[in-house]
Amino acid sequence: MDAETGAVIEEHRADLRVPPASTAKALTTMYALHHLGSEYRFITRVESAAAIESGTLRGDLVLRGGGDPTLQTAQLAELADQLVQRGLRRIEGRFIVDASALPEIDEIDEGQPVAAGYNPAVGGLNLNFNRVHFGWEVTNGRAALTMDARSDREVPAVAVIDIEAVPRDLPVYTHDLRDDRERWTVAASALAQPGSRWLPVRRPGAYAADVFRALLAVRGCSLPEPRFSNVAPGPVLAESRSGSLPGVLREMLRYSTNITAEASG
Repeated sequence: MDAETGAVIEEHRADLRVPPASTAKALTTMYALHHLGSEYRFITRVESAAAIESGTLRGDLVLRGGGDPTLQTAQLAELADQLVQRGLRRIEGRFIVDASALPEIDEIDEGQPVAAGYNPAVGGLNLNFNRVHFGWEVTNGRAALTMDARSDREVPAVAVIDIEAVPRDLPVYTHDLRDDRERWTVAASALAQPGSRWLPVRRPGAYAADVFRALLAVRGCSLPEPRFSNVAPGPVLAESRSGSLPGVLREMLRYSTNITAEASG
């Protein structure tokens, strides 16, 4: 086109319609900045209206997600540290997880491969871009499998997501949900050499709650099994704030991060 007049000089398949794909993230960025503002931050909080007495919280503890798509195990560990510094060692009430900040979807695009790490679930409580680290070591032809939520400093094991090697070649991965647990299988033929990869998480709230309990456990603090509910906000015991929205969106555009686009939109 002529830049001044707009006249078409030459064209090739100009009327062909194609999916916009990740170029849509540019529109998401403008939309999020307009509606949320450049100072907006996603906030994850731990709340309770009860008091801590002699190491025991005499009431419920609430882990409240704020939809942060950038929350990592390291930030969840910082929340655990803040609670321990307050003297928390156990709670008498319930451990409640409120992930109602965003509606939860099982996956971004159902047409993607089941093991695509860029196609996880999205919800009000996200962790590690809703991916779980799958690793395997091979000794005498046998593979030992692990699932964890590792950070640079800690490697908390994940108890709510299972994986099993099965004797087949294809498909390499399968996934199923049973009783709110995630169950993966992997083809044994794909595990000839040691390796690792990040797999998508389909129950992000349960995953984050499980990792939070594991992080507190190694710090000498015991939490009961989580209950998932939408509860009114309470006094804040600890919180984690994301980077400012422009920085979050800049990283999204640089790496084309789907979960950040979904959560921001």
